[in-house]
Amino acid sequence: MQFTAPEDRLRTLVFTSSVPREGKSFCAINHSVALAQQGYRTLLIDADLRLPSVGKAFLGGELVAGLSDVLRNHCAVETAISLTSVENLSILSRGNPRARLLLAYDAGVLRTGGTNPARASGIPLVTWYAHPSLTLPIRLAHVFSNRVVTSLPSAYPYRTDKLSVIGQGIDTALFAPSSHREVDEDMILCVGRISRVKDHPTLLRAVALLRRDVRLVILGATAGAKDEAYARELQRLVAELRLEEAVTFAPSVSSTELPARYRECAVHVNLTPARFGDKVAWEAMSCARPCLVANEDFRETLGKHSAALSFRTGDAADLAQKLTALLEQTEQHRAAVGADLRANVERLHSLPRLADRILAELSPAPPVRAVHEHPLSGEVACAR
Repeated sequence: MQFTAPEDRLRTLVFTSSVPREGKSFCAINHSVALAQQGYRTLLIDADLRLPSVGKAFLGGELVAGLSDVLRNHCAVETAISLTSVENLSILSRGNPRARLLLAYDAGVLRTGGTNPARASGIPLVTWYAHPSLTLPIRLAHVFSNRVVTSLPSAYPYRTDKLSVIGQGIDTALFAPSSHREVDEDMILCVGRISRVKDHPTLLRAVALLRRDVRLVILGATAGAKDEAYARELQRLVAELRLEEAVTFAPSVSSTELPARYRECAVHVNLTPARFGDKVAWEAMSCARPCLVANEDFRETLGKHSAALSFRTGDAADLAQKLTALLEQTEQHRAAVGADLRANVERLHSLPRLADRILAELSPAPPVRAVHEHPLSGEVACAR
């Protein structure tokens, strides 16, 4: 990294990542030690207020003043910096363990009648959230924000006074159909984390009801002990239904490899219920593959195919009936359905459209909106 910048110009490095547990702390700590050992005076700052690790690594978890205390003006930076056993290396740890809530309090979020400093400065804040869990941080974010945006009508679990439904952001250039990919006309694909909310048992029971040979591929990974226990339950159910030769549990793949998996299936199935905006359904549709869904909020994207591609949550017989109808069609018919779905994804959920919608929400003087249920489609409409 020193070679990437002119001499003596590289003074600050930020270690970050898109998901947890990718090794940010490990890399930052080791890089800081290496710089210090080369004679550079080095300050390592732990800005992860949720899961700090720098203080634990160098101070054994001892609670000392740190970044959160500096941000709250409880101490000067100089007094919050701690020396380490490594020569030339100092650290600024997280500080107060209640940092997130205390900083929110100081920002005026928890005070009755408190003002939002960003809003007072004319900086618009927009929160994106699409999950049924309603937590304290979400409530606080709602108070903080000028606008709240989500992907589907029921995907935001809190008040609708600031809400706009702006769709998902699907990379339709990456998730695109290919004329060179041969479709397996007996393959049913289900992509997503191996989690109880995905309702895989309904899919397994539906496959057991089919009166034809199929190949079911469940592609995804577990994330924790609860998911591991659930995966073992699925394996037992497969054995109970005598589906060992029909069902394959495949490991997750990278986003660049995933489009090829979508393209080769005859039909994709997404069993996530309402109130979840599961983007894998849109990804499959963007690859021009038929996608059966349990979430009624997908009706707008399904368009004229809504009745044929929707099934009742937890109803294996209904899902089996819809699967049979699709698998008995020709591949030309399924391709035509997939082409319609892709056109709807491009129109409603493409990345350029999402960017435009977010920029509109960030406009200095957003219009007053009333969020209500559309009488026909059930989507949340924004009246300007």
